[in-house]
Amino acid sequence: MQEDGIVRTFSINDAARQLQRTRTAILVRRRVLGIRQIIRREWTSDQDALFKKCSDKEIAEQLGRTVSSVENRRTRLKIRVPRPGWKFFTPEEDALLGTASDAEIAKRIGRHPSSVQSRRLKLGMAIRHNRKRRPWTPEEDALLGTASDTELAARLDRHISTVCIRRQELSIPNPYWQLRCGRQRLLKQKAGSGHADKQYT
Repeated sequence: MQEDGIVRTFSINDAARQLQRTRTAILVRRRVLGIRQIIRREWTSDQDALFKKCSDKEIAEQLGRTVSSVENRRTRLKIRVPRPGWKFFTPEEDALLGTASDAEIAKRIGRHPSSVQSRRLKLGMAIRHNRKRRPWTPEEDALLGTASDTELAARLDRHISTVCIRRQELSIPNPYWQLRCGRQRLLKQKAGSGHADKQYT
């Protein structure tokens, strides 16, 4: 009988509460069953895994054990009580890490961005940018070298390094960079000659 199983497993008070019977009734039934002490149930690995996910009260309700029994088991396993609202990352959530920004992933799986970032860094995962490369058009290629790379990058909505690399691939010189370098050399020469003149005055 299921009731006898509860009488065998739980303390007198817990059995009385679950079966809604008096302590005397439980004591009498224990004598009939020849029970002198509570028969302890072994903990399984699946039950131990609950300690990382649930509170002691939740585990007690799920497994039909006393809270004190659950607390003792947690102490023996040296597992802390999880914080309220805290939950483990699932393999499916781990697979999403790095596929977009931490904020976007956090919004998708209902977590805080800092939690997502912490988990991603713990797993040593970098953010993978899946941006599709935009091909260069003949019109854009024709503009290379006609203005500074910085100006063209802004006009074409591209990164300056992308513009610079494309110009170099097509062997197009950058006269604006050369002019800038030439001006800097002239300024240095003037500064140097001015310093030399002061030494002889």
